[in-house]
Amino acid sequence: MVIKKKGGDYKGGQRPIGADVTVISPAPKTMNIKADVAGTLDKEAFVAAINAYLKKKNLDLKYISVAQVTDILMGQTGVIDCDNVTLNDGRRVTVSEDELLSVGEVIINELTS
Repeated sequence: MVIKKKGGDYKGGQRPIGADVTVISPAPKTMNIKADVAGTLDKEAFVAAINAYLKKKNLDLKYISVAQVTDILMGQTGVIDCDNVTLNDGRRVTVSEDELLSVGEVIINELTS
């Protein structure tokens, strides 16, 4: 509790006279993933891998592309091939500096030849 008070005092003491300090939390932006997959996929492990990638990159991320998600998908145990990967029904999801990506709905269909 003392640390928070000191931190707040510090921020308040460092701002220019007459200026207010406002801290805004980033808004979540949902990314829905669809893909056709050959082989077997542990969907929970795939979502965990995507979340780990986002956690590592999110603050520096300007966009996430189908190529990045496909790379993670192909790295999953049991996946032989994939096709028709989309993110929010497109090829790329852009992120502004006041947004953080999160995984929404993941739809995986069987890839047929």
